[in-house]
Amino acid sequence: MTHPLGDYAYKQLKLRRMATISMDYAFGWETNAGFQRVFEDQGGKVVQRIWTPLNIQDYAPFLASLKKDIDGVFACHTGGLSPRFVKTWSDVGLKDKITLVGVGTLTDENVLKAMGDEAIGVYTASWYTVDRDAPDNKRFVEAIRREYKVTPGFYTAATYTSGLWIEGAMNLVKGKFEDKAAFVRALHNVKLEHGPMGPLHLDEYGKPVLNIYVRKVERKNGELVNTTVATYPNVSQFWTYDPKAFIAGPQYSRDVPATRFLE
Repeated sequence: MTHPLGDYAYKQLKLRRMATISMDYAFGWETNAGFQRVFEDQGGKVVQRIWTPLNIQDYAPFLASLKKDIDGVFACHTGGLSPRFVKTWSDVGLKDKITLVGVGTLTDENVLKAMGDEAIGVYTASWYTVDRDAPDNKRFVEAIRREYKVTPGFYTAATYTSGLWIEGAMNLVKGKFEDKAAFVRALHNVKLEHGPMGPLHLDEYGKPVLNIYVRKVERKNGELVNTTVATYPNVSQFWTYDPKAFIAGPQYSRDVPATRFLE
């Protein structure tokens, strides 16, 4: 989901010199890599890359080490770390000086409710956006709010979509799931045209092709919300890169892609 975010950061936000600060494990490495690769292929430069431990208690020392002449920062943090990071970002005075973009979990609805005005203006990319203007998503959001008194985020939408996916496969095999080989084939052949996340199907490698939504945190009617500012339709794991070359090349990791522009 961070491939499109790299594109958006360069083309729409006009960012050129960025630092990245991400969790030091596979999810942080790979989302960081996707962003960096596309951003730099567009012409931008990642001039600083910072990894943070998963048990971090204080982000201030890491944020204090950021270069002064950057115009943007990409961040990957999840769960309870997200509010802590965004709050510290604001507390050290970076909120109104540098554009902050990040992975969808940085401001997902499950953590956005624990944030304040410090989150306003943060851009993130996700597989789901709560304000998607479609009847199926509106029904989903209304039902979740009515039943559970919360606003759904990606985690809720994803598990619901998983149920739709299984249902779709069951329909293809007419309920005969005991034929395991046929059921597995059906799982690969499902194409969802409706559902809260939007159109979704699997590529030849069994990975989802789906919309990626870029959102910006705003306050509306007294509530913090992720407002969609761009939709990238039918995004595959390969983005615009050649699949065979992508698979053959070095896989995203802590050190891939290489840091060509570090200062």
